[in-house]
Amino acid sequence: MKIISNLEIAMRNFTIYNRLAYLKSTENSKMKILEPAEMMLLEIGHQKAFDDFYRTFPAFYPCEYSFRTLFLWHDSYPVRWKIHDSRLIIHHRFSDFIMFPHGEDIPLDEFMAMSDAFAACGRSGNYSFVPEKYVKANPGLKKHFYIKHNSGNADYVYSTEKLLNLSGRLSRKKNLVSQFKRSHPDISCRSLSGAELAKAAEHAIEWENGCATSDHPLAFESKAIRRSTEHFDELGLEALGLFAGDRLEAYSVFSRFCNDTCLVHFEKSNPERKGAFQTINNETAKYLKDKCRFINREQDLGLPGLRKAKQSYHPDFMISTYTLIRHRS
Repeated sequence: MKIISNLEIAMRNFTIYNRLAYLKSTENSKMKILEPAEMMLLEIGHQKAFDDFYRTFPAFYPCEYSFRTLFLWHDSYPVRWKIHDSRLIIHHRFSDFIMFPHGEDIPLDEFMAMSDAFAACGRSGNYSFVPEKYVKANPGLKKHFYIKHNSGNADYVYSTEKLLNLSGRLSRKKNLVSQFKRSHPDISCRSLSGAELAKAAEHAIEWENGCATSDHPLAFESKAIRRSTEHFDELGLEALGLFAGDRLEAYSVFSRFCNDTCLVHFEKSNPERKGAFQTINNETAKYLKDKCRFINREQDLGLPGLRKAKQSYHPDFMISTYTLIRHRS
């Protein structure tokens, strides 16, 4: 392992400060470098600013850029943000990553200047969710960063029509839905209120059999679901519940995003009811068929079971991104 001397560290810092000083002073540069201290801790009142931004810059963004996603998971993954030079800048506090600044195109020198500004403040200056297109268009990134494909954080995006019709390669899913409905002739699916969602979330804890220890991902998800029940109307969330008689068997929680896309934030089903998962998936698509063209079912987090389930629906496309780690020597 290479040992970095104090001299090397001092020289690295000197390079960062010199580069920042040059970019701030040059007459040819019109940019104002973002200072990390200017960023704001995310709050519910910031939702409109995000929604306005996405109307101005529509695109197929990863689910991590959704205000609702950021806010729901904020207890476990707090972020700071700012719209700067027509770009949305988001910084994750614990992982210490800057999310790729979407909005106006960002040239490589400004991209590096932002990383330098964070590094000068004692942050990593690393980036996450960098689009593949940007990495390919800027081969010079390799001089400054280790580049890693973020396979576990790729979003699965499906056409609403595909998830509704379940034809062709998805015919087996359609059979499972039919079997579930035949086995439960008293089945019904309806919208849930925030209060009803809170009760539904209690069922999910039972379905998961208490496996969510304090450091388990499901524990973080439970916090996010609870937050969705507390701010259900404010966030414009919607939910569906699948019932057999008066017994809840599955539910989903979703919201509008941008570019004719809806996000499915949470989807839970009773594992003892074969076909319940496929049915709530299908019912969600039926509910959304006139509201959006695409459904983003978020990521698989690198979990084999979740990856298999999402891949089995054959996404129309994936939103793939990269992580950029600064060279330290």
